[in-house]
Amino acid sequence: MRVHHLNNVSRALQVLQENNVRLVNISNNEIVDGNAKITLALAWSVFLHWQVIYNVELMPSNSL
Repeated sequence: MRVHHLNNVSRALQVLQENNVRLVNISNNEIVDGNAKITLALAWSVFLHWQVIYNVELMPSNSL
């Protein structure tokens, strides 16, 4: 049912925001409706966020 899908996506977006993932112009309605551009933007936001965190953790502390 659509209401369950909206609720699930809304919760997932909330968790991402709590983890400081940058979500600009991304709404649960557009994800559930299958908007490919918004879904791709969400995927890239997630990839880039954790890639940056991973690289910062690997960086030696004296290089900052």
